[in-house]
Amino acid sequence: MNRRRSRLRPVAALLLLVAAGLAGAAGLAVRPAAAQDPPGAVPFEVQLIPAGAAAPRMITGAERDGVLYFTASDFCILFDAEKFWRSDLGRMIFVLGNHEITVTAGTDLATVDKDLLHLPGPAFLWGGELLVPLRLFLDDDGKPRPWVTVPLSFSREERRLEVAKSRPSVSGASIENEPAGWRLTLESETPFRVDVVSTSRTSFVVRIPGLGYDPLLYPLPAEHRWFQGLRLRNLPEGLEVSFTPGPGAVGFHVSHRPETRLEILLGVDERDLRLGKIESFAVPPRTVMRDIRRVALDPGHGGVDKGANLKGGAEADLAWTLCRLVSDRLEGVMGVESVTTRGENEAAGLQDRAEVANRAGADLFLSFHFHLRPGGPQGFVADVERDSRTVPAGLASLGFRPFGEGQAPYLPASRLLARSVQDAVAGRLGVEPMGVASEPLPELAAAAMPAMILEMGNSPAGPWTEDRLEAVADGVIEGIRLFLVSRESER
Repeated sequence: MNRRRSRLRPVAALLLLVAAGLAGAAGLAVRPAAAQDPPGAVPFEVQLIPAGAAAPRMITGAERDGVLYFTASDFCILFDAEKFWRSDLGRMIFVLGNHEITVTAGTDLATVDKDLLHLPGPAFLWGGELLVPLRLFLDDDGKPRPWVTVPLSFSREERRLEVAKSRPSVSGASIENEPAGWRLTLESETPFRVDVVSTSRTSFVVRIPGLGYDPLLYPLPAEHRWFQGLRLRNLPEGLEVSFTPGPGAVGFHVSHRPETRLEILLGVDERDLRLGKIESFAVPPRTVMRDIRRVALDPGHGGVDKGANLKGGAEADLAWTLCRLVSDRLEGVMGVESVTTRGENEAAGLQDRAEVANRAGADLFLSFHFHLRPGGPQGFVADVERDSRTVPAGLASLGFRPFGEGQAPYLPASRLLARSVQDAVAGRLGVEPMGVASEPLPELAAAAMPAMILEMGNSPAGPWTEDRLEAVADGVIEGIRLFLVSRESER
């Protein structure tokens, strides 16, 4: 996936999860495949720690004439803000709480509400994004501007840009064996609520909205005999706990009393089941699998474009093999048809790939890429604006419009799909996922269904063998299943 690597975009996710920021401005010029860094600029990589979420990630900005620039999309993620674009004026408006910040490409002037602000350098368009000076949000002393309503800090030496954490966290976590069975306990210093999503033997999922989890402070084993494949994921909406109950468990009981404590008991005594002390595991509803009948699989690159040259083969060939393995599993395990967007040695235009999926009536679109970068799998979704109904009336009357129709209605589902698949694949490979990023991707923008790209990094380093590709394919199927279960619970 070489064409995307030179873009100014996030490249890694490490700890706390980002609240989903609004997408980038459609209507901007798409960056050429062989784009370079902006003229006169030097790449500058920092650790971005967004508001209210649970995972920092690395973002690449640009330093030009001593001024640090980052993309408008990254600022929106940092502050959980919205942005709106007027292409004929090259003008963008950030909405941060009750404040409106207006920036125009090519000028070093900005307005905050009705006040004029001089920036140390002009905002400028590059590669389908608007790059904005960091000083728009920090003053000369490095302190937050008055319109930044959350604590903000930046360290050039540590290369760290941070908005203070705003959600309560787990204050205790343990797994204990007792006569009734095995008990998983999570505690917090503040009350929380619990949503039980799925209680089947294959997928037990519980969500705690508004709560975060730090695995370094309260580690839990991922490999446990009774809580198999235990994962505590920090999502934008809160904490998700998922696992597969061990085969010795005959039932379960979820307790949320007091409201600062969650207990999940996997019972081992049939008498407790008969007496109603524990519940039977649910049978996964068959309607979930009926949600999808056909999946479009897109092997990246193709034809004379072989993509990255990796250990184990060319990117285009590896992507084709992975699609074949996923297709076999879709049909054999889930009873779902699949269609590929190109032939084994054929080329396909970027926009044509989504059209193949649309014409086939696919319910999901998954594109696969490989890269030489270090790190685990990363998910990508299209960077398009929201539906025009979300534009505030005052901005709409001034001609500010979001763009993009194909992916716009499906973006929440696309993000859920990308997150579910990348996390499941990372779990199969035993590596950390790199997070979900938004980019102006023509192969996704026109897809009229949940759509994502899965890019495989080179961690652990080594050749892409058939066994490793099999593990990725298993993870993709697991991720699709988790996506379907999660989406069903939201209805």
